[in-house]
Amino acid sequence: MPPESQSTADMGVAVGVRPRPRTATVPGTTDDGERDTVETRPDLTAYAVLTAPARPPVSDYNPATVHWRNLSLDPDLTGLAPSRSRHARIALRRDGDPRPWPLPLRTLPAAGLAWHPTLPLVAGLVQRGRTVHPWTADYATRRVTVHERVRAALSLTPHGRGRRCLAWCGDRELALLTAPSQPPRAPSAGPAEVWAPVVCEASGPGHIVFLPGLSELAALAAATVSVLDPATGALRVLTAPAPLLIGGLEPSPTGRRLLVDHAVGTDDSVRQTDDALRWSRAVVRTDLPASDGWSEVPRTARWSGDGEDTLAVAADVPAQGTVIDLRAPLPRPRPARHVRPVRPPSSAGTALFPASATDGPRLLPITPGTDGPQLLWIHARRYGSSPTSAYAHPSLTGTDAPTAVLDLPLRWPADARPADLHRQITGAVDAATRALREELGRTGPVAVGGHSFAATLALYALAHSPGLTGAIAHSGCYNRTLTPDGFQYERRTYWQAPEVYRAFSALDFAGALDRPVLLVHGCEDTNPATPPDQAVALYRAVVATGGHARLLLLPYEGHTFRHRESLDTVAREHGAWLLAHSTDTSERT
Repeated sequence: MPPESQSTADMGVAVGVRPRPRTATVPGTTDDGERDTVETRPDLTAYAVLTAPARPPVSDYNPATVHWRNLSLDPDLTGLAPSRSRHARIALRRDGDPRPWPLPLRTLPAAGLAWHPTLPLVAGLVQRGRTVHPWTADYATRRVTVHERVRAALSLTPHGRGRRCLAWCGDRELALLTAPSQPPRAPSAGPAEVWAPVVCEASGPGHIVFLPGLSELAALAAATVSVLDPATGALRVLTAPAPLLIGGLEPSPTGRRLLVDHAVGTDDSVRQTDDALRWSRAVVRTDLPASDGWSEVPRTARWSGDGEDTLAVAADVPAQGTVIDLRAPLPRPRPARHVRPVRPPSSAGTALFPASATDGPRLLPITPGTDGPQLLWIHARRYGSSPTSAYAHPSLTGTDAPTAVLDLPLRWPADARPADLHRQITGAVDAATRALREELGRTGPVAVGGHSFAATLALYALAHSPGLTGAIAHSGCYNRTLTPDGFQYERRTYWQAPEVYRAFSALDFAGALDRPVLLVHGCEDTNPATPPDQAVALYRAVVATGGHARLLLLPYEGHTFRHRESLDTVAREHGAWLLAHSTDTSERT
């Protein structure tokens, strides 16, 4: 069996032409706005004319179409949605026939035809309803058969640079892509078995974009390679046990093997608008069942063209960059090796401004230690309200670094101005930092942190206090324009006090966050002001403006974190992050 021709005529790209007798062609469009595509058998002894509307009608569009990056996928076709119009008619003609043979087929996807290299057989796909099925035709006896029990698939063959989803193999068998009996999906497991946080970290300047991974594409377009016996309708699956994202099939000269292009990853080093895929190549035996004859080969392997099933391997293609799949699950977190319980302070804490007011900021050391990085955790409240047990916040349980809580009462009158609030916040944080060093003897660098509204205060302090080494923010709202009717102690609307809203929107001052930031958020935060998108947006903004940020998203957690796995993970993240970014910035100006 000779190798399948890759000529222009065989690839069916001669659009807008109709053949004259003896394969002569003239370009043109039919009077009723239709366009012809001519597909010719490699030895030029037969051809097919496929007629389609010059422009695809809206009825061609499947409302169930979804998008993966820049690719449109039709789940009913188990693959890419064809970009060209579906063919409305097809007619076959071979040399010596007095007239063409119009096949009784309608609605043929633009997926190409497969010509048998020696016999008067041709195959293609036809759409019935929303699914596609293979058809075979003997143009010597003028007999066509639609195999309606076989649901075919396109997978990524429209993306496969001219390769087809159909190929003849053996004597009279047809290799094709078929829809998997069950769509690929992750194995079911309980929450405790699949729990894993999502962690991202990057340094700017750069643009962060979150792209869907290969698993999402596989759920919509993965297919199996099967072999159909047109005479009996029997179907054998070759690519067990798992479906693949297939870009095309190429039969060997003898037809006993197929070269299969399949996607194995994504190349995320390219521009964010690209849908670049990383491809691999495999050889599958068509005369063996299931996966017995499946083997990977170099990506540059080709059939040698010597009439035998031998491969020629060209020089290796240069590496296409590092693949980073942010959706891939991380290893399950190990139990914390050491959990230091948070202990209530032995006193009411250190008053930072004892002579200025009866209700002022206080420093509450809750874990001992004088060496290494220090964590200053802010707890905000309205001025005059009763101090709360801020040190018992569950997110701090197990934090191994020396930690102190800044109990921060805020004077926030109805006509509060950003300058007044600025003095309170930065003054208290600076005083707490000095107290850690001078009164408690803690000489290590200080990072600031907070939860919810205090997360914004921690970021605000980092942007305006040069002595801090970084900030940790839990479950915060970082774009106050999304809460225009008020927030925390502010009762004016955004339109009444836009300067206050902007002052406490971390997105507005992301460029000033020039020291590392750790953002932690629950994936199921139902607080209307703090959906997880807030953390993602700030993460992108910090990196875009040249900063360094790490994002930790916790599955099954809401506005506060309560599960053991989450709390252990947060404790480890705090400790590792503080150690990694413990450069003393006390001399920063």
